Amino acid sequence: MTATADLTHLPTPLRHIIEPCLTPDPHQRPDAQTLLATIRTPPLTTPPWPEAIHTLTRQQHTELLRYTQIDPTTVLPGPHDLDPTKIFTTDATEAAEAEPSAGPDPSPAEEPGTVGTPGRKSRTVLHVLAAMVALAVALAAAVFWPNGDDGEATPEKPVEAAADTDAFPVTIEHDYGETVVRSRPQRVAAYGWGAAEAAIALGTFPVGIPEDDSASGQGMLPWVAHAYEDEGLGTPVLFSKTGTGSWTLPAEQIAATAPDLILAPYSGLTEEQYEQLSAIAPVVARPVGASLEPWEGVVTTTARALGVSAEGEELLAESDARLAELGERHGLKGLSFAAVVNDPPGDRVHVYSDASPVVRVLEGLGMRLADSVVGLDADGDGMMYTLDYEDLDRLESDVVVLYATTPETAELDLADEQLNALPAFSAGRIGQLFGTDEFASAASPTVLSIRWPGGMPVLAESLQKAEAAN
Repeated sequence: MTATADLTHLPTPLRHIIEPCLTPDPHQRPDAQTLLATIRTPPLTTPPWPEAIHTLTRQQHTELLRYTQIDPTTVLPGPHDLDPTKIFTTDATEAAEAEPSAGPDPSPAEEPGTVGTPGRKSRTVLHVLAAMVALAVALAAAVFWPNGDDGEATPEKPVEAAADTDAFPVTIEHDYGETVVRSRPQRVAAYGWGAAEAAIALGTFPVGIPEDDSASGQGMLPWVAHAYEDEGLGTPVLFSKTGTGSWTLPAEQIAATAPDLILAPYSGLTEEQYEQLSAIAPVVARPVGASLEPWEGVVTTTARALGVSAEGEELLAESDARLAELGERHGLKGLSFAAVVNDPPGDRVHVYSDASPVVRVLEGLGMRLADSVVGLDADGDGMMYTLDYEDLDRLESDVVVLYATTPETAELDLADEQLNALPAFSAGRIGQLFGTDEFASAASPTVLSIRWPGGMPVLAESLQKAEAAN
């Protein structure tokens, strides 16, 4: 490049960006990171469009940066040869040792000794180059990107400013290796239990979440739907339960959200499924050593991946304080409990073990798991175990907590004479929570569900009445 570009017809702000890029000495040109930083911080001007237009523009600007703000050591694959081991985990040392990949031949303008002599043709090329850079800058400010299969924009909330950018890159070791999150995620997809709600509670609203059975029929549990509504966001993409089994991986649906991070710390992913998702984006799978990763594990892992570890600890502390206050208000401290789901067809009950988040939140109320629950758990390696009706008299506790998915089932449980073998049941010391959403809020509790007025507060009141029958 020996000719001087004619930039006289460009607006001053664009000229300020483009001119350094056309410096003859390539070593004096700004690198990609500097250029992106310059583009991202234009001078403030009076908005000429309605605020709704500017909001959408900012969202699409963030989407554009997802494609341009790439770690310089990342190896980008073609559309048919995705290799998850190269896309997200290449470090500077590996990049230096890697052989250069095949690609287009350098343009004549970049090869030494092939630069054309100064003249009209070279100046014309520079005019075109300047126009192309100007177009890229203009697109960075106002391009509109389609999201989702139906062309509607998926909800997107930028990660909170509190996220520590110095926390990145983050390396998370898990059962299938390790995942490197190189920069603050902008489009998060959540899969499995608890991760979406942990992310929401930490200020990041996923663009895609698992579909849930809900009384509303919306595919979103009420506390999740309310969170999106309160933020003024539309419904995220819902990963539906399709295929021949309930655990069929909705990989295509996840890919359609164009995520830059997939949160799945408690999802039961197989190694094959992990590799499949890793071809889409970095995947946070179950951390090493976490045979079970319910309550604290999901929150701390999610917070770490989002660069807000301190906020994750604060969220857990706030959740514990909320539960403790609820238990104290209803006088539940010190009560021993057994939490069960009745199963009349099997002549048995399902008992929640001490590994279950169900037990975790009940203990958060100040109650304690009955010794009999632990003593009758023969395996001790699951969240629930079964107990035949003939052994119910051995399940001793101050109160028994009965969960059911419908009011009809709850009534049948109260009328079930088989349950009279439970000492607390026969004494009328019964706490109940029933309903599709109610059952989900307490039987699969999360840091969001415990805030829902229809869940834990209702159960705490029922337990207070049960204790009064003592």
